[in-house]
Amino acid sequence: MSSSTESDESIAKSRKYRKQKFTNKLLGNERFKGWLQALAGESFKCKCAACNKILNCGKSDLLKHSETKAHQKNVKAISKTSKLNTFFKRNVNAEGDIDKKKFEIRLSMFFAEHNDALTVVDHLIPLLKEIVPDSEIIKNVDLGRKKCTSIIKTVVAKEEKDNLVNKLKANPFSVMIDESTDIGLNKHMCILARFYDEEKGRVVVKLLDLLPIGADCTADALYKTFKELMLSLGIPFNDIIGMCSDGVNVMVGKCNSFASRLNNYIPNVVVVKCICHSAAIIASKACLALPRAPEDLLRQIGSYVSGSSKRCAQLEAVQEMLGGRKKKILRMCATRWLSHHWCVESVLENCDVLLEFFKQAGAQDKL
Repeated sequence: MSSSTESDESIAKSRKYRKQKFTNKLLGNERFKGWLQALAGESFKCKCAACNKILNCGKSDLLKHSETKAHQKNVKAISKTSKLNTFFKRNVNAEGDIDKKKFEIRLSMFFAEHNDALTVVDHLIPLLKEIVPDSEIIKNVDLGRKKCTSIIKTVVAKEEKDNLVNKLKANPFSVMIDESTDIGLNKHMCILARFYDEEKGRVVVKLLDLLPIGADCTADALYKTFKELMLSLGIPFNDIIGMCSDGVNVMVGKCNSFASRLNNYIPNVVVVKCICHSAAIIASKACLALPRAPEDLLRQIGSYVSGSSKRCAQLEAVQEMLGGRKKKILRMCATRWLSHHWCVESVLENCDVLLEFFKQAGAQDKL
Protein backbone atom coordinates (compact mmCIF):
# COMPACT_ATOMS: atom_id res chain seq x y z
CA MET A 1 0.00 0.00 0.00
CA SER A 2 2.76 2.33 0.92
CA SER A 3 4.60 1.54 -2.28
CA SER A 4 1.53 2.41 -4.39
CA THR A 5 1.02 5.79 -2.68
CA GLU A 6 4.68 6.61 -3.14
CA SER A 7 4.40 5.79 -6.82
CA ASP A 8 1.28 8.01 -7.19
CA GLU A 9 3.07 10.92 -5.56
CA SER A 10 6.07 10.51 -7.79
CA ILE A 11 3.80 10.46 -10.86
CA ALA A 12 2.05 13.67 -9.70
CA LYS A 13 5.36 15.40 -9.14
CA SER A 14 6.62 14.32 -12.50
CA ARG A 15 3.60 15.95 -14.20
CA LYS A 16 4.29 19.54 -15.23
CA TYR A 17 1.73 22.39 -15.28
CA ARG A 18 0.90 23.16 -18.90
CA LYS A 19 0.78 26.89 -19.49
CA GLN A 20 -1.85 28.30 -21.82
CA LYS A 21 -1.32 31.24 -24.13
CA PHE A 22 -3.58 34.25 -24.25
CA THR A 23 -6.04 34.17 -27.15
CA ASN A 24 -8.71 36.55 -28.37
CA LYS A 25 -11.31 33.84 -27.76
CA LEU A 26 -11.03 34.58 -24.04
CA LEU A 27 -12.15 38.17 -24.66
CA GLY A 28 -15.28 36.88 -26.40
CA ASN A 29 -16.28 34.84 -23.36
CA GLU A 30 -19.29 36.42 -21.58
CA ARG A 31 -17.73 35.74 -18.17
CA PHE A 32 -14.56 37.64 -19.01
CA LYS A 33 -16.05 40.61 -20.87
CA GLY A 34 -15.40 44.05 -19.42
CA TRP A 35 -12.47 43.16 -17.18
CA LEU A 36 -10.05 40.80 -18.98
CA GLN A 37 -7.20 42.48 -20.84
CA ALA A 38 -4.13 41.31 -22.72
CA LEU A 39 -0.76 42.03 -21.14
CA ALA A 40 1.87 43.58 -23.40
CA GLY A 41 5.03 41.45 -23.73
CA GLU A 42 3.47 38.45 -21.92
CA SER A 43 1.90 35.66 -23.95
CA PHE A 44 1.08 33.42 -20.96
CA LYS A 45 -0.22 36.19 -18.67
CA CYS A 46 -3.25 38.48 -18.71
CA LYS A 47 -4.62 41.28 -16.56
CA CYS A 48 -7.82 41.86 -14.60
CA ALA A 49 -8.73 45.52 -15.16
CA ALA A 50 -11.21 45.51 -12.27
CA CYS A 51 -8.78 44.21 -9.62
CA ASN A 52 -5.55 45.39 -11.30
CA LYS A 53 -4.02 41.90 -10.93
CA ILE A 54 -1.82 39.76 -13.19
CA LEU A 55 -3.34 36.31 -13.83
CA ASN A 56 -2.45 33.10 -15.65
CA CYS A 57 -4.26 32.60 -18.95
CA GLY A 58 -5.70 29.23 -17.99
CA LYS A 59 -9.48 29.13 -18.21
CA SER A 60 -9.81 27.43 -14.84
CA ASP A 61 -7.65 30.14 -13.21
CA LEU A 62 -9.74 32.88 -14.75
CA LEU A 63 -13.02 31.25 -13.70
CA LYS A 64 -11.72 30.80 -10.16
CA HIS A 65 -10.73 34.47 -10.00
CA SER A 66 -14.10 35.62 -11.42
CA GLU A 67 -15.98 33.87 -8.59
CA THR A 68 -14.20 35.75 -5.79
CA LYS A 69 -16.26 38.35 -3.88
CA ALA A 70 -13.64 41.07 -4.24
CA HIS A 71 -13.59 40.67 -8.03
CA GLN A 72 -17.39 40.77 -8.33
CA LYS A 73 -17.50 43.94 -6.20
CA ASN A 74 -14.86 45.61 -8.38
CA VAL A 75 -16.66 44.64 -11.60
CA LYS A 76 -19.87 46.28 -10.34
CA ALA A 77 -17.94 49.44 -9.50
CA ILE A 78 -16.32 49.82 -12.93
CA SER A 79 -19.60 49.05 -14.72
CA LYS A 80 -21.12 52.21 -13.17
CA THR A 81 -18.12 54.38 -14.10
CA SER A 82 -18.20 56.27 -17.40
CA LYS A 83 -15.29 55.78 -19.74
CA LEU A 84 -12.86 58.67 -20.10
CA ASN A 85 -13.32 58.98 -23.85
CA THR A 86 -17.02 59.78 -23.40
CA PHE A 87 -16.07 63.11 -21.87
CA PHE A 88 -14.17 64.15 -25.00
CA LYS A 89 -16.78 63.24 -27.60
CA ARG A 90 -17.90 66.21 -29.65
CA ASN A 91 -21.56 67.04 -29.47
CA VAL A 92 -23.31 66.18 -32.70
CA ASN A 93 -25.75 69.06 -32.28
CA ALA A 94 -23.20 71.87 -31.94
CA GLU A 95 -25.79 74.60 -32.52
CA GLY A 96 -28.05 73.21 -29.80
CA ASP A 97 -25.10 73.03 -27.41
CA ILE A 98 -24.34 76.72 -28.02
CA ASP A 99 -27.98 77.63 -27.36
CA LYS A 100 -27.88 75.62 -24.14
CA LYS A 101 -24.75 77.43 -22.95
CA LYS A 102 -26.27 80.80 -23.83
CA PHE A 103 -29.37 79.94 -21.81
CA GLU A 104 -27.31 78.91 -18.76
CA ILE A 105 -25.12 82.03 -18.92
CA ARG A 106 -28.07 84.42 -19.37
CA LEU A 107 -29.97 82.82 -16.51
CA SER A 108 -26.89 83.03 -14.27
CA MET A 109 -26.51 86.71 -15.20
CA PHE A 110 -30.15 87.29 -14.25
CA PHE A 111 -29.61 85.83 -10.78
CA ALA A 112 -26.43 87.86 -10.31
CA GLU A 113 -28.01 91.13 -11.49
CA HIS A 114 -31.05 90.86 -9.21
CA ASN A 115 -29.13 89.34 -6.28
CA ASP A 116 -31.52 86.38 -6.06
CA ALA A 117 -30.79 83.28 -4.00
CA LEU A 118 -28.95 80.73 -6.17
CA THR A 119 -30.68 77.85 -4.38
CA VAL A 120 -33.75 78.73 -6.47
CA VAL A 121 -31.97 77.34 -9.55
CA ASP A 122 -32.24 73.77 -8.20
CA HIS A 123 -36.04 74.10 -8.27
CA LEU A 124 -36.43 76.42 -11.28
CA ILE A 125 -34.87 74.18 -13.95
CA PRO A 126 -37.04 71.08 -13.16
CA LEU A 127 -40.09 73.39 -13.12
CA LEU A 128 -39.22 74.84 -16.54
CA LYS A 129 -38.78 71.33 -17.95
CA GLU A 130 -42.30 70.46 -16.77
CA ILE A 131 -43.85 73.71 -18.00
CA VAL A 132 -42.09 73.74 -21.40
CA PRO A 133 -41.54 70.05 -22.25
CA ASP A 134 -41.31 70.73 -26.01
CA SER A 135 -38.28 73.05 -25.76
CA GLU A 136 -35.10 71.28 -26.85
CA ILE A 137 -32.92 73.91 -25.15
CA ILE A 138 -34.57 73.60 -21.72
CA LYS A 139 -34.69 69.82 -22.08
CA ASN A 140 -30.88 69.67 -22.36
CA VAL A 141 -30.11 72.30 -19.70
CA ASP A 142 -28.27 70.95 -16.68
CA LEU A 143 -27.94 73.92 -14.34
CA GLY A 144 -27.81 73.80 -10.55
CA ARG A 145 -26.72 75.99 -7.69
CA LYS A 146 -23.03 75.03 -7.86
CA LYS A 147 -22.80 75.34 -11.63
CA CYS A 148 -24.62 78.68 -11.56
CA THR A 149 -22.16 79.95 -8.93
CA SER A 150 -19.22 78.76 -11.02
CA ILE A 151 -20.57 80.48 -14.17
CA ILE A 152 -21.01 83.77 -12.30
CA LYS A 153 -17.51 83.64 -10.79
CA THR A 154 -15.46 82.25 -13.67
CA VAL A 155 -17.37 83.41 -16.77
CA VAL A 156 -19.60 86.42 -16.12
CA ALA A 157 -17.40 88.14 -13.52
CA LYS A 158 -14.22 87.62 -15.57
CA GLU A 159 -15.82 88.96 -18.74
CA GLU A 160 -17.28 91.99 -16.94
CA LYS A 161 -13.97 92.79 -15.28
CA ASP A 162 -12.03 92.47 -18.55
CA ASN A 163 -14.47 94.83 -20.29
CA LEU A 164 -14.22 97.31 -17.41
CA VAL A 165 -10.41 97.23 -17.42
CA ASN A 166 -10.31 97.83 -21.19
CA LYS A 167 -12.60 100.86 -20.82
CA LEU A 168 -10.55 102.27 -17.94
CA LYS A 169 -7.39 101.94 -20.02
CA ALA A 170 -8.94 104.16 -22.69
CA ASN A 171 -10.79 106.74 -20.54
CA PRO A 172 -10.04 108.98 -17.54
CA PHE A 173 -11.95 107.89 -14.45
CA SER A 174 -12.57 108.54 -10.77
CA VAL A 175 -12.38 106.01 -7.95
CA MET A 176 -14.66 105.62 -4.95
CA ILE A 177 -13.03 103.75 -2.09
CA ASP A 178 -14.34 102.50 1.21
CA GLU A 179 -13.12 99.90 3.69
CA SER A 180 -15.50 97.72 5.65
CA THR A 181 -15.61 94.68 7.95
CA ASP A 182 -17.94 91.78 7.12
CA ILE A 183 -19.77 89.53 9.57
CA GLY A 184 -16.76 87.21 9.66
CA LEU A 185 -14.61 90.11 10.93
CA ASN A 186 -12.61 90.11 7.69
CA LYS A 187 -11.68 93.57 6.43
CA HIS A 188 -12.05 94.44 2.76
CA MET A 189 -11.51 97.50 0.59
CA CYS A 190 -14.19 98.15 -2.01
CA ILE A 191 -13.06 100.00 -5.15
CA LEU A 192 -15.62 101.49 -7.55
CA ALA A 193 -14.75 103.19 -10.85
CA ARG A 194 -16.81 106.10 -12.20
CA PHE A 195 -16.33 107.05 -15.86
CA TYR A 196 -18.13 108.06 -19.04
CA ASP A 197 -19.19 105.00 -21.02
CA GLU A 198 -19.31 105.80 -24.74
CA GLU A 199 -21.37 102.70 -25.52
CA LYS A 200 -24.15 103.68 -23.09
CA GLY A 201 -23.70 107.42 -23.59
CA ARG A 202 -23.72 108.27 -19.88
CA VAL A 203 -21.61 108.23 -16.73
CA VAL A 204 -21.59 104.82 -15.03
CA VAL A 205 -20.26 103.39 -11.77
CA LYS A 206 -18.78 99.87 -11.84
CA LEU A 207 -17.24 97.62 -9.21
CA LEU A 208 -13.55 97.18 -9.97
CA ASP A 209 -12.54 94.88 -7.11
CA LEU A 210 -13.13 93.90 -3.50
CA LEU A 211 -9.71 93.44 -1.90
CA PRO A 212 -8.96 91.75 1.44
CA ILE A 213 -6.68 94.02 3.48
CA GLY A 214 -6.08 91.97 6.62
CA ALA A 215 -5.35 93.56 9.98
CA ASP A 216 -3.19 96.43 8.68
CA CYS A 217 -5.61 99.24 7.79
CA THR A 218 -3.13 102.12 7.80
CA ALA A 219 -3.11 104.68 5.01
CA ASP A 220 0.17 103.31 3.68
CA ALA A 221 -1.15 99.73 3.52
CA LEU A 222 -4.38 100.79 1.79
CA TYR A 223 -2.52 102.89 -0.77
CA LYS A 224 -0.02 100.12 -1.56
CA THR A 225 -2.83 97.57 -2.03
CA PHE A 226 -4.68 99.95 -4.36
CA LYS A 227 -1.57 100.77 -6.39
CA GLU A 228 -0.59 97.11 -6.77
CA LEU A 229 -4.07 96.34 -8.12
CA MET A 230 -3.84 99.09 -10.74
CA LEU A 231 -0.38 97.98 -11.87
CA SER A 232 -1.41 94.30 -12.03
CA LEU A 233 -4.41 95.17 -14.24
CA GLY A 234 -2.33 97.45 -16.46
CA ILE A 235 -4.56 100.49 -15.82
CA PRO A 236 -2.68 103.82 -16.23
CA PHE A 237 -2.36 105.34 -12.78
CA ASN A 238 -2.21 108.88 -14.18
CA ASP A 239 -5.70 108.52 -15.70
CA ILE A 240 -7.27 108.90 -12.22
CA ILE A 241 -8.88 112.36 -12.11
CA GLY A 242 -10.86 112.10 -8.88
CA MET A 243 -11.23 110.21 -5.64
CA CYS A 244 -14.19 109.94 -3.28
CA SER A 245 -14.41 108.32 0.16
CA ASP A 246 -15.84 108.89 3.62
CA GLY A 247 -14.38 111.60 5.85
CA VAL A 248 -12.10 109.52 8.08
CA ASN A 249 -8.54 110.76 8.57
CA VAL A 250 -7.03 107.56 7.15
CA MET A 251 -8.63 108.30 3.78
CA VAL A 252 -8.75 112.11 3.44
CA GLY A 253 -6.47 113.52 6.17
CA LYS A 254 -4.13 116.35 5.15
CA CYS A 255 -0.76 114.89 6.18
CA ASN A 256 -0.70 111.10 6.40
CA SER A 257 -3.61 109.63 4.49
CA PHE A 258 -4.61 107.75 1.33
CA ALA A 259 -5.55 111.01 -0.39
CA SER A 260 -2.25 112.75 0.49
CA ARG A 261 -0.25 109.87 -1.02
CA LEU A 262 -2.41 109.93 -4.14
CA ASN A 263 -1.91 113.72 -4.38
CA ASN A 264 1.86 113.30 -4.23
CA TYR A 265 1.73 110.97 -7.26
CA ILE A 266 -1.10 112.76 -9.13
CA PRO A 267 -1.06 116.46 -8.09
CA ASN A 268 -4.25 117.41 -10.01
CA VAL A 269 -6.51 114.69 -8.60
CA VAL A 270 -9.77 115.98 -7.09
CA VAL A 271 -10.56 114.60 -3.63
CA VAL A 272 -14.25 114.66 -2.62
CA LYS A 273 -15.68 113.49 0.68
CA CYS A 274 -18.82 111.35 0.59
CA ILE A 275 -21.82 113.72 0.40
CA CYS A 276 -24.12 111.36 2.28
CA HIS A 277 -21.58 110.93 5.07
CA SER A 278 -21.08 114.71 5.30
CA ALA A 279 -24.86 115.32 5.32
CA ALA A 280 -25.28 112.76 8.11
CA ILE A 281 -22.64 114.54 10.22
CA ILE A 282 -24.35 117.90 9.58
CA ALA A 283 -27.72 116.45 10.57
CA SER A 284 -26.28 114.99 13.79
CA LYS A 285 -24.74 118.34 14.73
CA ALA A 286 -27.99 120.16 13.90
CA CYS A 287 -29.96 117.81 16.13
CA LEU A 288 -27.76 118.81 19.07
CA ALA A 289 -28.95 122.41 18.71
CA LEU A 290 -32.62 121.38 18.86
CA PRO A 291 -34.54 120.86 22.14
CA ARG A 292 -34.33 117.32 23.49
CA ALA A 293 -38.05 117.09 24.30
CA PRO A 294 -39.31 116.45 20.72
CA GLU A 295 -36.62 113.81 20.08
CA ASP A 296 -37.33 112.10 23.41
CA LEU A 297 -41.04 112.10 22.60
CA LEU A 298 -40.42 110.47 19.21
CA ARG A 299 -38.23 107.80 20.80
CA GLN A 300 -40.79 107.05 23.52
CA ILE A 301 -43.67 106.78 21.03
CA GLY A 302 -41.70 104.45 18.77
CA SER A 303 -40.50 102.27 21.65
CA TYR A 304 -43.94 102.04 23.24
CA VAL A 305 -45.86 101.17 20.06
CA SER A 306 -43.35 99.16 18.02
CA GLY A 307 -41.98 97.27 21.01
CA SER A 308 -45.10 95.12 21.41
CA SER A 309 -47.10 93.11 18.87
CA LYS A 310 -50.23 93.62 21.01
CA ARG A 311 -49.89 97.41 20.86
CA CYS A 312 -49.24 97.29 17.11
CA ALA A 313 -52.51 95.36 16.69
CA GLN A 314 -54.34 97.90 18.88
CA LEU A 315 -52.94 100.76 16.79
CA GLU A 316 -54.15 99.09 13.58
CA ALA A 317 -57.61 98.68 15.13
CA VAL A 318 -57.71 102.42 15.93
CA GLN A 319 -56.55 103.25 12.40
CA GLU A 320 -59.37 101.13 10.95
CA MET A 321 -61.90 102.73 13.29
CA LEU A 322 -60.90 106.26 12.21
CA GLY A 323 -60.73 105.26 8.55
CA GLY A 324 -57.03 106.01 8.24
CA ARG A 325 -54.36 104.18 6.29
CA LYS A 326 -52.51 101.48 8.16
CA LYS A 327 -49.00 102.72 8.75
CA LYS A 328 -46.36 101.64 11.25
CA ILE A 329 -44.78 104.04 13.70
CA LEU A 330 -41.06 104.06 12.96
CA ARG A 331 -38.46 103.81 15.70
CA MET A 332 -35.63 106.31 15.70
CA CYS A 333 -32.09 105.10 15.04
CA ALA A 334 -29.25 106.56 17.07
CA THR A 335 -26.76 106.66 14.16
CA ARG A 336 -29.04 107.26 11.16
CA TRP A 337 -29.80 110.94 11.66
CA LEU A 338 -31.28 111.39 8.19
CA SER A 339 -34.03 108.90 9.15
CA HIS A 340 -35.37 111.30 11.81
CA HIS A 341 -37.37 113.05 9.09
CA TRP A 342 -39.32 109.86 8.32
CA CYS A 343 -40.07 109.33 12.01
CA VAL A 344 -41.48 112.88 12.33
CA GLU A 345 -43.59 112.41 9.20
CA SER A 346 -44.96 109.12 10.50
CA VAL A 347 -46.04 110.68 13.81
CA LEU A 348 -47.62 113.76 12.14
CA GLU A 349 -49.60 111.63 9.67
CA ASN A 350 -50.96 109.51 12.51
CA CYS A 351 -51.44 112.33 15.00
CA ASP A 352 -55.23 111.86 15.47
CA VAL A 353 -54.80 108.08 15.58
CA LEU A 354 -52.07 108.33 18.22
CA LEU A 355 -54.15 110.69 20.40
CA GLU A 356 -57.05 108.22 20.42
CA PHE A 357 -54.65 105.29 20.89
CA PHE A 358 -52.99 106.86 23.94
CA LYS A 359 -56.39 107.78 25.44
CA GLN A 360 -57.32 104.08 25.37
CA ALA A 361 -53.84 103.05 26.57
CA GLY A 362 -54.08 105.54 29.45
CA ALA A 363 -57.33 104.01 30.57
CA GLN A 364 -56.26 100.39 30.14
CA ASP A 365 -52.64 100.58 31.33
CA LYS A 366 -53.29 103.44 33.80
CA LEU A 367 -50.44 105.52 32.33
